[in-house]
Amino acid sequence: MQRPDHLPADLEGVGSRAFRGFGTVLNVTTVLVGSGIGVLVGHRLHQRTRDVVTDALGLVTLLVAALSATAVTDEHLSAAVGDGAPVLIVLGALVIGGIAGTALRIEDRLEEAGVLLVGVALRLLQIRRLPVADLLPALLVAPVLVQIVISV
Repeated sequence: MQRPDHLPADLEGVGSRAFRGFGTVLNVTTVLVGSGIGVLVGHRLHQRTRDVVTDALGLVTLLVAALSATAVTDEHLSAAVGDGAPVLIVLGALVIGGIAGTALRIEDRLEEAGVLLVGVALRLLQIRRLPVADLLPALLVAPVLVQIVISV
């Protein structure tokens, strides 16, 4: 991938200080740390405080989405692919991604993996008050049984 001769001022030097994929690693790390803090401290906060924090996180997510949507109208992207193409690229990506995700049952598999991770975490933390922790063998076997039943 060729770097453009001139980058916007806010992108000058980007990539020279970090490795490719650094943003993804940073994102995953902050999500894991934030989730860990939420699990450890969240139950100690009043419900109203938890609601405010959740609302604030939702608003930040909307802000990031809005900023990403405005990037579609960036003049450098339009110059590279044409004026009407950026919106069509986003549309095509969403349609193709939606079809592929549905065909591969990605959402179902992520939900199964999430339940499995919760069960493993509960078992590792030796939390016995929650009945899910004792269902770990069932959590491991259930996805396989579902696949067998669906294939028959």
